[in-house]
Amino acid sequence: VHAMDLEQRRPPRTYLGTDNYDIEAVKADAQRRAAEKMEEVLDTFCCILIFFIAVVFGLFTLIMLCDQISGILSNQTGIEHLQGT
Repeated sequence: VHAMDLEQRRPPRTYLGTDNYDIEAVKADAQRRAAEKMEEVLDTFCCILIFFIAVVFGLFTLIMLCDQISGILSNQTGIEHLQGT
């Protein structure tokens, strides 16, 4: 019998590192890890959403800046430009 075979048959260790197999401790640990994973996924999603909103706001600001600079250089307001005067 190989040492690897013996290791595979042993029950998993609980959080405290003892050899006592406690299914409730294993379940609690699995639920905790699943909750942490879900939290990481939600954090990533929120970061992507905030980045997208920031890019849209940045584009809007850049467009407004270009419009204002265009009006200053042509010495016309936006309404005058639309009226063609």
